[in-house]
Amino acid sequence: MEFTDALRALVAVYRSRTDELLPMYFLSPAVAQVARAVVYAGVAVVYAYLSATGRLARLRADLRDSEVAPPRAGAGGDAFRRWFETVAPAFERLVVPEVVAALGATVLVALVVFAVLYAVAAAAQLRCCLATLRDERGTTAAVAGARRHWRPLLGLAVLQLVVVALLTGLAAALVAAAATASPVAAIAAGLLVVLPWLVAVVVVRLVFVFAAAAVVVDRTGVRGGLDGGARFVRANPLWTAGYLLAAVGVIALVGSVSAAGGPSGGAAGALLGVVVTSPVLDLLKIALYADRAGGIDPPAPPAVTLFDQLRAGVRRGLGAAKAFVLRNPGLHAVATLAFVGGGLAGWTLAGPYEGVVTASVEARLEGHAPLSAAVTFATNNTAVAVGSAASGLAFGVPSVAALLFNGTLLGVLARLEVAPAVLAAFVAPHGVVEIPALLIAGALGLSLGGTGWRAATGDAGRADVAAALERAFWVLVGVAVMLAVAGIVEGLVSPYYFRPFLGG
Repeated sequence: MEFTDALRALVAVYRSRTDELLPMYFLSPAVAQVARAVVYAGVAVVYAYLSATGRLARLRADLRDSEVAPPRAGAGGDAFRRWFETVAPAFERLVVPEVVAALGATVLVALVVFAVLYAVAAAAQLRCCLATLRDERGTTAAVAGARRHWRPLLGLAVLQLVVVALLTGLAAALVAAAATASPVAAIAAGLLVVLPWLVAVVVVRLVFVFAAAAVVVDRTGVRGGLDGGARFVRANPLWTAGYLLAAVGVIALVGSVSAAGGPSGGAAGALLGVVVTSPVLDLLKIALYADRAGGIDPPAPPAVTLFDQLRAGVRRGLGAAKAFVLRNPGLHAVATLAFVGGGLAGWTLAGPYEGVVTASVEARLEGHAPLSAAVTFATNNTAVAVGSAASGLAFGVPSVAALLFNGTLLGVLARLEVAPAVLAAFVAPHGVVEIPALLIAGALGLSLGGTGWRAATGDAGRADVAAALERAFWVLVGVAVMLAVAGIVEGLVSPYYFRPFLGG
């Protein structure tokens, strides 16, 4: 197989098996959402402890008695800095050993959960790539691969971090040793060390990239994966260089799109990383490695044009979202209750801080760039929806946590808003689309939570989980279309239409 054949194979898979491939990459934001749910729980415990011990009441009293009034919403950074310097001792009294221990334990648990689930997601993704490149059903293979390969992939990830840290530490030690002689020697040592360090890190990265492919293709462990990865890099320097150039090109392209988007680029780049960068590079490395270990047999690309395929996909996604809503009124009722409950909790929790802390939607809209903001709103909300839904596989708990958090945040902002009429006017036009879309994503997470529970108890097999993930993908396509519309309205309409009526 030529390198160009591998590129054609990945394009064919990406276009013809989209609903099998992308659901696996939706697991990446889902992993982050599960870790965030752990953090939410830890913060809630700390808040309850501080409230029960009276420390929060004392903080509020100190803030109210402060000689420096809290800055108004929209005030400059200097005003906030002067106010915080005055009240800093009041906040310092919150930092007690129990709080530090609880937050430290929360961070540690969140990191462990993230690392394990990252390996599970990576195993599912790579196994899906291999199956689809061999014209097999990707989602079913991914479920099996997640169980089989996550441990060696976790081991490889940890080992790679250790090796890079050792190389970096060695380079830093050499520069530090030179610095004891003179600053000039330190600069010279830095210049001499940086290139070998960079080359070593790139080589290590490439070995581990193909080691992960070897684990999945050869069905081996950490040692076998490293042997396979190192052997592939040594035996195929041109293909390895081609992969490196392709990776740099794809990352640069996505980075260029992100940079062109200005402030919106971060959200757009993150979403493109999930749906483009990661699947494309994983397909390429699996195609290259698998060709040397049994070959591949990719499916034929669709006969329709890309535009027609996208149009059909949008239509199918909206239909799937509508059908999901009609079939699952109970799940949407639960999602709505969680969101509204979070809003009421946020409103209640923010009550004691009225007059102490303020929020202003008009201040947040200062310097508003309509097109950039529209992209930011659409892409960020889509990433939130995908993470909320896909994380529901963890028995629905992270999806409920996301609904509660978003509702709580809205409730807090509403209670502290200095101009409630302006906030209501701003939210109304896009909220009528955005909030239902997020509720659909939350309900979808609850549905996947049921699937995850049945799989854990043995009542659902691989095919059942695979089918649920494929159905969820099309519902999320419909949700993404809704959020794109909401983002356009939020960026181009919501900040402006009400001003003639409210005197803005």
